[in-house]
Amino acid sequence: MLRFVDTHAHLADLEDLDHAVQRAGEAGVFAIVAAGTGLELNAKTLQIAERFVGSDVRVLPTLGLHPWGLEEGKVEPTILQIRQSMEKAAGIGEIGLDYWLKDVKLLMEPLWLQPEDGHSFSTPLPHPMWEASFAPDA
Repeated sequence: MLRFVDTHAHLADLEDLDHAVQRAGEAGVFAIVAAGTGLELNAKTLQIAERFVGSDVRVLPTLGLHPWGLEEGKVEPTILQIRQSMEKAAGIGEIGLDYWLKDVKLLMEPLWLQPEDGHSFSTPLPHPMWEASFAPDA
């Protein structure tokens, strides 16, 4: 049987997590890279990874601050959370600029994450700045 790694899944958003992970394992998935996207979902993603330690399907958490979820007052706490939790994470994910959003100032705050901090944490950046390729012409 072929074995697979799911390289990007939002496990924290699933209603029936156990069933989804079980089905993934039955399909040959042996590891899932779980994407955290902000303060609450980063914490939940770390909890999910702990929950599946020792299971047939390993959950590798990544922490991030997705541009679609940026909220005033949550940027600094999320950055602090990421810095303090990196030893538990497999990498940094869900970061970058989204040129479709209007609040560019708020978007610029978390740019400390790329790419220099990925290197300083010795962690991969699964898909930094993916939205930038869809930037409208100025």
